[in-house]
Amino acid sequence: MRENTKTEMRYESKRDPLYGVIFIILILLILFSMASLYWEGGDNVSLGVVIPTYVFCLAVFGFIVWIWFHTYYEIKEGFIYYRSGPMKGFIPIKSIIKITQNQTMYSGTKPALARNGLIITYSKWNEIYISPLLADDFVKELKKINKGITLKK
Repeated sequence: MRENTKTEMRYESKRDPLYGVIFIILILLILFSMASLYWEGGDNVSLGVVIPTYVFCLAVFGFIVWIWFHTYYEIKEGFIYYRSGPMKGFIPIKSIIKITQNQTMYSGTKPALARNGLIITYSKWNEIYISPLLADDFVKELKKINKGITLKK
């Protein structure tokens, strides 16, 4: 957690080892694909195949790294701002109805890198799954702003 001002707090995402292993396997597959195209193809493969393949592989690699290092949540000015690579958004804290702790959501919006995080229900039917590293502190800060939040453990 990083505190910038009295009204702004940043919480890093918890990073589950399972997600780390999956990301490492994906990166190794990308590197293996790039190397095998080079080794097996040699001079027989045209640049029209090699360059787009390498660009695609590097883009996927960059995307994975972006998500891993840029997933976090901020509480500021009455909102939760979330970011996970290219996915970003915000939720008005006053619209939060319920927070379910130590659960995993398998569909929907999931800017998270770990299992057993927080499912936040807001504006009647909307839900988002997040996994702040310091979940208890995160929930306490939200409860300071919206005392009407129901906690479910």
